Amino acid sequence: MSCNIALLKRYENKYPPCPNCDSTDIVKHGYTKNRRTPRYKCKRCGKAYIEPEEKERILRKEIANKFFAQKKQEEIEEFFANPPVGF
Repeated sequence: MSCNIALLKRYENKYPPCPNCDSTDIVKHGYTKNRRTPRYKCKRCGKAYIEPEEKERILRKEIANKFFAQKKQEEIEEFFANPPVGF
């Protein structure tokens, strides 16, 4: 039952509270560059932000992309350092 109460409290306000000052006096502030993630702006402190869950998802995706790009670079370097026979 407490889980349902937590969900109700989370969405009690229309927008997520400000991560800087915890204010609930928030307005919608457009979208990020990818046009998928909504941005919000706090009327009290003026900070613009996205939902924490979205921010975490975006950061995980960026880290994964950097990791795989580095991995690909290492594989390319290894390939040219030790090319297969007949190459």
